Amino acid sequence: PGPGGQCSPQDVTDGAKLCTCRDPAGTTDRYVRHGGTGVTSMTARERISYASRIAISHALFYSGILDLIVRVRLRCRTVVLAYHRVLTPDERARTASQEGMVVEDRTFARQVALLSRRFTVLTLDEFADHLAGRVPFRGPCCLITFDDGWVDNINNALPVLLTYKVPAVMFLPVNFIGSRRL
Repeated sequence: PGPGGQCSPQDVTDGAKLCTCRDPAGTTDRYVRHGGTGVTSMTARERISYASRIAISHALFYSGILDLIVRVRLRCRTVVLAYHRVLTPDERARTASQEGMVVEDRTFARQVALLSRRFTVLTLDEFADHLAGRVPFRGPCCLITFDDGWVDNINNALPVLLTYKVPAVMFLPVNFIGSRRL
């Protein structure tokens, strides 16, 4: 809790503590997540909004409506996914990388599993051929890319890609080859 706040902890599955906290004045209840991958606090309104979004996303997914939306919206189109870092929870806790550049290895594995089931995952050559020949893409397609050549792309992402037999493109910062710059 904040300075002077009171907290009643409850265990959460990832080892973090989810607490109902009161501010020092005792006027505002907030759910605060201590530990784990960071601190998130939500007011009652934010909790309702979050729960509503989760309920809507589950309804869309399990009813098949989301699949229909994807097929209609992505017909003859391709999504290019740009990843930077794929880290284990321990690596994530030690990194200084910006939050938007990082995906946890378990999340990445779930994403690749979904992509392999619902999309045609293209190689860079297939993607380029479609663009050069102005050939429409068939069904929902995607191209998976990695920027900056982080070692975790090889250690954490490559085994997942090989498991699902999914191609990807890795863009390396070639100006650093042969130099002492990092």
